[in-house]
Amino acid sequence: MIISRIAPFAFGFIQLLIIVACIIIVTKKSNIGTIIMLIGAILSGLMDIVRPIVYAMDFSDFMLTNNILTVLSAIFYGVFGLGLLLFAIDLSKPNK
Repeated sequence: MIISRIAPFAFGFIQLLIIVACIIIVTKKSNIGTIIMLIGAILSGLMDIVRPIVYAMDFSDFMLTNNILTVLSAIFYGVFGLGLLLFAIDLSKPNK
């Protein structure tokens, strides 16, 4: 089906947009939140690259590998979310 062939490219493009946006935010306002957000975005992007490569390999325990990759993805998105939260908290502080 055509959608299954387009979906990885769409997700990759969106992930690239998020990474570029994080880089712009870090250059404009560098703090711990924006840096953590950028690290989370990069790690999530790497996971999107690694996952198809790992799935293409022939291995015996597909479910275990899938679960490990899913947990890693959740952790990386959590890192991004933590950075976003810290950035939002810092952004809402009154300027001194």
